[in-house]
Amino acid sequence: MSNHLHVVVQTLPEAVANWSDLEVASRWIRLFSRQDLDASVRSEVLAGNAERVAILRERLSDLSWFMRCLSEPIARAANKEDICKGRFWEG
Repeated sequence: MSNHLHVVVQTLPEAVANWSDLEVASRWIRLFSRQDLDASVRSEVLAGNAERVAILRERLSDLSWFMRCLSEPIARAANKEDICKGRFWEG
């Protein structure tokens, strides 16, 4: 199948739990960067928001979020190439 992917992944929630708030924020910003803001400033501001850091810490060790981050850009590129919208990956 041309829209099929196999990945072997090991999540390490205990490692993520030991990261500082700044480490969590920095890693998140590396994944979801913005061109209009300085990454180091954005990391410091984000690290100061304990509630948001807790959510991001959970997401950084979550397999579902990993798969979303892996498949979404691929699906967007394929849909753009095929000039279509909607689900790319089979349900």
